[in-house]
Amino acid sequence: LVNEMKDASDGSIFSNNRVKPDISFHMYVSTAPCGDARRFITDRTQSPFDDDCGLLKKRKSMDALHDPLFSTGEMGKLTTKIDAGMSGSPTDSTNIDESRRHSMSCSDKIMMWVTYGMQGGILRSVVPDPIKLSSVIVGSCFHRRHLQRALCCRSPAGCLGLSIRHFPLPESNKNSDIPKYSRSLNWFLGSSDGVEITDGSNGLKTDDSASRLSKSRILHSIMRCVNLPPYMEGESYKDYKTRLLKMSGGQPLPRPNILGSSWMHLCEKCNFTIG
Repeated sequence: LVNEMKDASDGSIFSNNRVKPDISFHMYVSTAPCGDARRFITDRTQSPFDDDCGLLKKRKSMDALHDPLFSTGEMGKLTTKIDAGMSGSPTDSTNIDESRRHSMSCSDKIMMWVTYGMQGGILRSVVPDPIKLSSVIVGSCFHRRHLQRALCCRSPAGCLGLSIRHFPLPESNKNSDIPKYSRSLNWFLGSSDGVEITDGSNGLKTDDSASRLSKSRILHSIMRCVNLPPYMEGESYKDYKTRLLKMSGGQPLPRPNILGSSWMHLCEKCNFTIG
């Protein structure tokens, strides 16, 4: 998005700080995202139309049919990741010290993107209209009704008709003796820096420096291509974001309460000083 905002040509996806109407966004994840979409899926879990990859004629009707599963009171609750790398702990659970809750689960993040847009607080001060996902394609651990609930139908705005599809990739040998490492790769079109490798457990690069996907690095990338006001000495990321939204007439995203669970006590990760 940042690179596209720098591009003033007719080939950019933006026009007057709004996404052109013929542009849509689609997300592929190799497995069901952690949190509500994943908590209740087991090897024996199966739902109608899970194996729909070849049923092209039925896809349109299946995408339009949302039948989310709410068979227990736990289904649909907001969940968080904690400091040990675990995820899927409900925010209303009393078994975990609140100070250990570090971020929203992946299911909750995607649900928020579907509801309020993907651009975040800084970009919303420049691109006010929500940039929403049109579809989510999931590989393994696919269960349509769990995914519909977790990514779409539990939204504070109600069912938004998100298209959820199944496209599994061949799985590697589960009995392989190759050790597993917590490593992540990221790359994007237009970058001269190539592939970046990060530690999946903490988001840092392998030399312990900040990733280009970190909040601070993304903020500086935006400031290099968009005319944003400078930050003040000692100003935190959170305060700067709030100031930008006020200047642009925007509002901070709400922290919804879903089935008695909320993120109100989530340990803030944006109170660092910009520098």
